[in-house]
Amino acid sequence: MIYPEATGADLSEAQAEALDDTFLSSDPFALTKSRVSMMRTWRAHSADSDSAPGAVQQGTEAPSDVVGEHDLRTAPSDRRSPARIAATQLALDAFVLRQQLAENTVRLAWAALDDSTPQPRCIWLKVSEGPTTVRDVNRMLWDALKIEATGQRLADLLLPAPEIYLRRDKDDVVSTLDVFESWLHYASLLLSRSDFYLHGVYNKTKHGLAVAARDDMRLAITTAAPTPEGSIRLSDINGPKTTDVIRAPVIEALHRSPGRRKDNPGLEVSQVQIDIDEVLQECEMVAWVHGALFHGLAREHFESRGDQVDGLTAPPHPGLYPDGPTPRTDDFGLPTGFRDRITLGGQSLPERKTGIAFPGRFVGLNQHGPMQTGQVVDG
Repeated sequence: MIYPEATGADLSEAQAEALDDTFLSSDPFALTKSRVSMMRTWRAHSADSDSAPGAVQQGTEAPSDVVGEHDLRTAPSDRRSPARIAATQLALDAFVLRQQLAENTVRLAWAALDDSTPQPRCIWLKVSEGPTTVRDVNRMLWDALKIEATGQRLADLLLPAPEIYLRRDKDDVVSTLDVFESWLHYASLLLSRSDFYLHGVYNKTKHGLAVAARDDMRLAITTAAPTPEGSIRLSDINGPKTTDVIRAPVIEALHRSPGRRKDNPGLEVSQVQIDIDEVLQECEMVAWVHGALFHGLAREHFESRGDQVDGLTAPPHPGLYPDGPTPRTDDFGLPTGFRDRITLGGQSLPERKTGIAFPGRFVGLNQHGPMQTGQVVDG
């Protein structure tokens, strides 16, 4: 598309309309569904075999198989298989996609509800140049939602056109709005949670910094006594006296705790446990909220444009989901991950202990006595 010529430092109304013609005729929900479907295909192929699409098989002839003096085709037998590598990468990709969708959804909701920007209004510009920090976006969004009229506008944007949803049972519509609200809150929580700093991990992963993805870690709590030599019996590790904290693929990131840099926040390592199937479902549900909001804004935009656009329309609404799943926010159950304190923060900051993060709470741990290293032995 060729946009109206620049006439000054400010956006003209014609330019704002043309920009939103482009942005709001796209279909981000369909793109996300495609990405999740692709990840599920990888998941199905790499779960139990090395048959993942594109996996490097032994004996293949490709120049990229040889890096320096290391021939990956004749790698040591203890090297992880291509399927395991793919599954670990999939866990990392699923995490990044979920956090990205959460940020996109919160920013789009803020752009839809904020009326402080001078005219002409351009959704694409507001999303592109909104507040820099997600903390500010979150705060501004929930400040706006405290206003009754704003809450009603959000509901109007989330639902399809009235001639569609008014044909549905009223309870289905109300239930759908409840599910929408629960996932919007969850998207906000993914960005704002500070006791287990998921957004700090996301900031590192999206830039590929200080991150390790692995599937060979097991973290457990046991009341079984060690052997006289200081080892732990395998039967005890797998027995009723042991509770697993981490067994799924893990993303490890080194980052600062939340806080202003001038207050010298401490270093910590977050180990985020990724249940790939659960995270992909969360991706779909957050994308559903984003897709509904996007449809509402696009429908509003193109209705105002009338016959001024040729062939451009709003993407379809992702549909009502009255019995849809809600986020898992239980206090216990599968832990979200483990936080390991590396250095202390500045004196003005609260203490942050090493501990276990659950979806609904964080449990700090106290260390009594020196750290010891042992082995798991048969028995």
